[in-house]
Amino acid sequence: MNIETTLENEVMVVRVVGGLDAATSPALDRRLHEAIEGGNPRVLVDLQGVTYLASAGLRALQVGKNLARKHNGDLKLCCLPESVGKLLDLTGFSADFAIYGTAEAGLASFRNGDEPIDVVAIEGELDASSAPTLQRELIEKLNRGAGKVVLDFSKVVYIASAGFRALQASWMAARSKGGDVRFANLQPKVEEVFSSLGFMQMYGVYPDLPTAVMSFHEAEAEAEKA
Repeated sequence: MNIETTLENEVMVVRVVGGLDAATSPALDRRLHEAIEGGNPRVLVDLQGVTYLASAGLRALQVGKNLARKHNGDLKLCCLPESVGKLLDLTGFSADFAIYGTAEAGLASFRNGDEPIDVVAIEGELDASSAPTLQRELIEKLNRGAGKVVLDFSKVVYIASAGFRALQASWMAARSKGGDVRFANLQPKVEEVFSSLGFMQMYGVYPDLPTAVMSFHEAEAEAEKA
């Protein structure tokens, strides 16, 4: 197993390659402790290169997350291979971690003020088969107190009317709680549909994740001035 760490925008990014089991997880545990106790409690663990994840690896991640939060930070996960994602779902660990589809989305999620900003990466087609799942996940986030949500559309290739209904319902639910759902990285074909339906004017739509996340901070700053 190989572990690479880099500091990106005040977030310690830990990239793991290889198997993460009883023999190798102590190395990850040490690296996480060094980073967090060394003054970098905001940690993003990139698991894209992980070929195998055992219970010892899950424990190392859980211990790291608890330690990060003890130091007023957090440990989040990104770029999970399909097999790792399924394992986390089966074991219930997916509910314990903030998980992002890309490293960019994970890093953007740390750019927040007092209230966390959830960045949700969407992939593929948003149609009648996938829209209800997205709507359910977003509503669950909102019910758990996530008032600020940014949807990363960089990998959305198609959106149908069912997708727009799910987005509308989620947006209205967020606004009813004093929050908002905003959009970033719309691809040209998707942006064209947004524009034709007038959603560009209704929703907060931004060219990239950092700008979308920053829009929440700018709104807070304006409110404080007022």
